[in-house]
Amino acid sequence: MLITNDVALITFVPFTILILKTSQKENLLIPVIAIQTIAANLGSMLTPVGNPQNLYLYNLGGFSLSAFIKIMLPYSLLSLSGLFIWTMAICHKNERISIEQESGAAQTENGGRKEAFRNAAYMFLFFLSILAVVKVIPYYIVLFFVVLITLAMDRRVLKTIDYSLLFTFCFFFIFTGNIGQLDLAKQCLQSAVSGRAVLMGTVVSQIISNVPAALLLSGFTSDYKSLLIGVNIGGLGTLIASMASLISYKLYVHDYNQNKGKYFAYFTVSNLCFLALLSMGAYILS
Repeated sequence: MLITNDVALITFVPFTILILKTSQKENLLIPVIAIQTIAANLGSMLTPVGNPQNLYLYNLGGFSLSAFIKIMLPYSLLSLSGLFIWTMAICHKNERISIEQESGAAQTENGGRKEAFRNAAYMFLFFLSILAVVKVIPYYIVLFFVVLITLAMDRRVLKTIDYSLLFTFCFFFIFTGNIGQLDLAKQCLQSAVSGRAVLMGTVVSQIISNVPAALLLSGFTSDYKSLLIGVNIGGLGTLIASMASLISYKLYVHDYNQNKGKYFAYFTVSNLCFLALLSMGAYILS
């Protein structure tokens, strides 16, 4: 809800792999990472900064922050209930887990100050980004500070960015933009989306991911509220329905490539269960 679904998974999935590997519970990696991914995609729906499609539709639709949260709150509460039940089903055993950790070298005072300064700088940039989202500061001012401070303080982080994933986003955007320019596709999409923005947002997300789906379908409807609900629900289902899901998949198969088929099967089944739950909720609430 606060740091986007992508960043949440980049942060917590490697930590999960480390903890479960250290505690010799690698058999839990697939169910735990799968439910973490679902939780990130569902938790992110409540706020404009939770995921890219929310941020896009939040600005396009001219929603206030309170109006946006009011739209998505019922689905967030339903998601939380489903996540609680699913987690209890996975964690039904009462086991003692012990982790042996080697003590590392003590951090130098100078190194600690440098790390504290860097963390403070990133918190400052995060605060500026939130102000840009709620339209207190223009985004280009925030962009300037982000680039300037990162180059001056921690330029090595720019080398660690997954540029292939960014290019995948770009190609999706180009693809959806071109599709929208074709007359036949335009007529079909206008007819399909009219009065069915939730359904179309969910279905199209399964094929081209929910962020490009939001960009594509927003050009053929003014019902941004329904589209917002549809593309958020549509983040569940297939592996490519949300680009955040690909992050978890890549992180897992990097170390456990031999189990990628098992991960894919478990991930798909569990996602379809939550997709059915949220789709039923949308039908009842509509």
